[in-house]
Amino acid sequence: MSNIAICKDVKVDTEPTERSVTATISSIAIDRDNEVMLPKGVVLTNYRDNPVVQWAHDTHSPPIGKNEWIRKTKAGQLVAKTIFADTDRGNEVFQLFKGGFLNAFSVGFKPIDHREPDERDIKEHPEWSGVDRIISKWELLEYSVVPVPANPEALVSAISKGFKVSDSIQDKLGIMVAKQAPVEIKAVIPYKQYAKDGEETEWQAADEIKQATVDDLLLMSTWYDKDNPDIKNSYKLPHHRAGNKHVVWRAVSAAMGAFMGGRGGVNIPDSDRRGIYNHLVAHYDEFGKVPPEFSAEPLKAKIYTPKSIVVPKLVTRQVFAAKQTQQKQVTVKTVTELVNSELNHIRGIV
Repeated sequence: MSNIAICKDVKVDTEPTERSVTATISSIAIDRDNEVMLPKGVVLTNYRDNPVVQWAHDTHSPPIGKNEWIRKTKAGQLVAKTIFADTDRGNEVFQLFKGGFLNAFSVGFKPIDHREPDERDIKEHPEWSGVDRIISKWELLEYSVVPVPANPEALVSAISKGFKVSDSIQDKLGIMVAKQAPVEIKAVIPYKQYAKDGEETEWQAADEIKQATVDDLLLMSTWYDKDNPDIKNSYKLPHHRAGNKHVVWRAVSAAMGAFMGGRGGVNIPDSDRRGIYNHLVAHYDEFGKVPPEFSAEPLKAKIYTPKSIVVPKLVTRQVFAAKQTQQKQVTVKTVTELVNSELNHIRGIV
């Protein structure tokens, strides 16, 4: 049965061109079992026949890399160069090292000789006075990258912002980041909060759309034609900047106006209106504004009835009066003359 000793908080040099890491894998520091392993006592004969590097000492899974070389230093360290495998797990762990999120290795070993610290040991290394034993000779069985994050908070923040770390590695690191359920974007684009521009900020929709890509428009708009996602005209009611995606109040207000039927309205299915309204209302709330009431269909523009429309009723009264007083049939010609006369009278008033 092998023992395990972790070496962490050491200098790690990544070499991106060949996907490698050079790091200390063992030192004369006191380990978690209150023991000291002397790197100069390592036996590498068998390990060099199969110099694999594991993830978290998991010998049942394929290795994540291989050892290029191992050297003993005068400072009492065992330094190794690891080249990571071109696999999903190998790439993932290398990126964690490259990003500064991992910095710990651990050796799996079999003790051969050990002793208690003597006076000479304690004189040279006073901190060894309380150790249980010094392992003076040991066989290296394997070494692993271990899930001891260098900066757990920074790693959690990076993952939440899109840094890709698989669930299995997050679980090993003890930093499982809660994931939001994926948003299925259909025709209505879900609301998402971005920074706000000032309420008086100008909005030029044509300019914003011109500089935007369709990917930008998917974040800028409220609705899109899912059957034609590669066409800019498919995206409706934009209200975010193309660049920084800031939300602009005047754009939100204009979008709501068009949604409610202003400026000719916008051609969208009735079934999507509630979702669009809710999206825009969320932005109204951001700016502390009161939205208009929801309408299941665009409001029709008011039609102002010209006064001439009432002419037939007036004419009818005159015709009726003429019939009563003159007791004779009014011909079509007479009616026409009366209509024209009344129209001319009304135009004079207007």
